[in-house]
Amino acid sequence: MKIKRTHTFIIGIILCLFLVAIISYTKVVNHDIFHLYESSNHALQFTYPASWTVDDTVSAVNIIALDADNPKIASGVGLISTLTIRRISHASSTELHDRLISQEGSTKERAEVNGRAAEKISYRSDFDGGKVVVYILPVAENVYTIHYAADTSFVAQFEKIVESISFAENE
Repeated sequence: MKIKRTHTFIIGIILCLFLVAIISYTKVVNHDIFHLYESSNHALQFTYPASWTVDDTVSAVNIIALDADNPKIASGVGLISTLTIRRISHASSTELHDRLISQEGSTKERAEVNGRAAEKISYRSDFDGGKVVVYILPVAENVYTIHYAADTSFVAQFEKIVESISFAENE
């Protein structure tokens, strides 16, 4: 009788370890899962990592990197990286452009955001956590800015989000 209980106990421990391994493996795999988000305040949609959050306000859409495996976030050191999409006036976009170009070490290049012509301005900033990138793109009567400041660990994911952004056809 005692042997049966011991066997049952050992089998139970093995099953628990197996479940923990499956859950851990699923967590790693989920870093590659992206959700589709359609903005209720802005005429756009995009995909973003499942472990991150979206804050959609009247003035902007913020995609917040909440990756617990990032050592800076897990330890509470450093800034949480955010990608922001904002609609601005043409006059404001000209002022923004001039201010960004005046940043020391800034580079400017032509780019595309999901097939739409854009201007991409990049520079380094210790204050903002590393690389700062701003896309400026006209969409019908509006101008959108897409801005992120990130250390190198998030740049590829932010660029993947930027590539996925699409605007409503009537914009």
